[in-house]
Amino acid sequence: MNKFNYKNLSPFKWFVLQNFPFIEADFDAITNWQLFCKLGEEMNKIIEKVNQAGVQTENLTNAFIDLQNYVNNYFENLDIQEEVNNKLDEMSQSGELTEIIAQYLQLAGLLCFNTVAELKNATNLINGSFVKTMGENSYNDGNGYFYKIRTLLNTDTIDEKNIIALTNFNTLIAERLSNNTIGDKTNPIFYGADPTGINDSSIAINKCIQANLGKSIVFTPGKYKVDSPINTPYYVDEQVNINFNGSTIFSNKNLDYVIGIGTYNKGSDMPNKNNYSSKCCYSIIENFVIDAPNSQIGILTEQNYWYPRIINGSIFNTIIGIQAGRQKNVLWSSDLFVDNVYIQCKSYKNTNTRGIIINGHDNKIVNCRIYNAFIGIENNKGGNYFINDQIYLYGHLNEKNSDEFKNIYPQTIAVLENGSDNKYDNFYTDSYSTHFKITTGGYQGQFTNCRCFTNVSGFDDIAFDNSTGTIQAITINNCTFNLGQAGENGNIGFKTNINQRLDLISQLCNLRNNFSYYIDKDLLLIDMNRNWANPYTGSRQFLSGKYYIIGYIPAIKGHSHTVEITNIGTPNKHEGRFYVNGDYQLSELNNQGVAGTAFGLGGKLVTLRDGKKYIEVSIMRQYTNAATLGIQYKLELDGYGVGFIPVLARHLLPNNPDPIETTPDITTTFGS
Repeated sequence: MNKFNYKNLSPFKWFVLQNFPFIEADFDAITNWQLFCKLGEEMNKIIEKVNQAGVQTENLTNAFIDLQNYVNNYFENLDIQEEVNNKLDEMSQSGELTEIIAQYLQLAGLLCFNTVAELKNATNLINGSFVKTMGENSYNDGNGYFYKIRTLLNTDTIDEKNIIALTNFNTLIAERLSNNTIGDKTNPIFYGADPTGINDSSIAINKCIQANLGKSIVFTPGKYKVDSPINTPYYVDEQVNINFNGSTIFSNKNLDYVIGIGTYNKGSDMPNKNNYSSKCCYSIIENFVIDAPNSQIGILTEQNYWYPRIINGSIFNTIIGIQAGRQKNVLWSSDLFVDNVYIQCKSYKNTNTRGIIINGHDNKIVNCRIYNAFIGIENNKGGNYFINDQIYLYGHLNEKNSDEFKNIYPQTIAVLENGSDNKYDNFYTDSYSTHFKITTGGYQGQFTNCRCFTNVSGFDDIAFDNSTGTIQAITINNCTFNLGQAGENGNIGFKTNINQRLDLISQLCNLRNNFSYYIDKDLLLIDMNRNWANPYTGSRQFLSGKYYIIGYIPAIKGHSHTVEITNIGTPNKHEGRFYVNGDYQLSELNNQGVAGTAFGLGGKLVTLRDGKKYIEVSIMRQYTNAATLGIQYKLELDGYGVGFIPVLARHLLPNNPDPIETTPDITTTFGS
């Protein structure tokens, strides 16, 4: 405090004017002396008043000087530490002090330390605050970083670099942030998102997206709890790219979807339909983990025509992992590209679980793995391409003996094709009851380098089920189908529609270089060159002396039909010629072959479910030590343009308990 020195104000000097006797006379008769006396008298009255004011002024001045000396001496020697300490203790006990500090640290200030060591030993940190080190080992050594003080989690690994232990706080750690996090308006933390997973971040994340339309958003790594969906823009000029930076988006709420692409500001028309050809934005959702045990869909895309990309992510515990299009649309393209995404559905026991649902066309799904969905992929449109994808159902490993599994498993489907004109390349399915189910009329599709494997015993499994659809053209090339552990009635390679004309099957199916194991009734064993890999090896060999159905030839009245049979490993061919007379009777079976080859050929005229007559062709192994059988059929039999139909599904001969073994009407032995 400044000191002011005030001087004494001396009062007016006392003086008295002698009052001579006043002359009571006429004023005009007053002498000068009398007038002077009169004035003196009045002056004395005035002086008396002035003297009284002087006394008061002197008293006031003395009082002010005393006050000045008191104040100067008080503040010069004042000690209020005890009073301050008492007040701070009171605020600390009430929590008022903590609240004030927390507000300051989180909203108004940033604590700074010279080194990481100073940060570790700090005593003034609270959960949720931000700090910065000016260096790592020394001030300004170029290795300073921002840190967030948060609660220590069980999943945290203290590495003293990204996660730093705090000496004076056992339950808190300092997590290193990127240096552009603080004040970065493209980071959801700027809007209040909480990377510790304690508080709801959905509002903050959506604010960040809406504030950065057309830009890229980068998350600080962490766990973000969301109580409502995250929505990205619909229109092309507003699209955002979001790098979650390995963060987990967690929700225990019952959400329709967790992340919606094209769901913010969604229009009712095609996005920017008047100028879409020149404005492709290619929005990206990448480097994410979604864990939402009560939500319906992990990622829903409604961003038609703008090529949204979902890259490098994992989706756990949702009913549906990814859904392209809210509903099937016959016109719009989803144009979704998914690459390297792992999807683990909540449970295959829930018949609504799907790894991926495609409701639009022109989508590309590559390098993805789908786990434990009741239906791995539901494809409801055409023009979609699936490459290097894997679909697994491993529930049987621990639950195969339960009644629930026994009821659910026969309904499971790896790929449900409700569309057409789709392509599957280098595609793998494992442990599903039906690997590909086709429901479309006039289906077209390509399956190349695919592998289907099943290791579930006690059930009949199907590689391709076309029993509710019809085929227009299908290519199955270089595929392997291993339905191991045949069930009670045997496994099926290709289950056809009973209304599909059997004599057209070989014309509509382009089958080349496929291999099948543990399949009793199989179209996949044969290719367009009529080469058939023998399924009857090992424990499934022909039993000697019994005839087994190998296929059917459409019967043409009054004509003969020829098949060629070749021993594997020899160039010798054996021809069997069947003749159907005018009364539709199988009246002749001739053969040309090499004696001692130990094989027999059988024929029987049958009517199958399509109402047409067929020659049932069967083969017999005469000796148990006979050579392995290989079969080749002529592409056109005697020029009539009819194909050979390999043995089909069990449903074609429902009254026969074993359609593979048969008793032919006419037989002959090769080489006899």
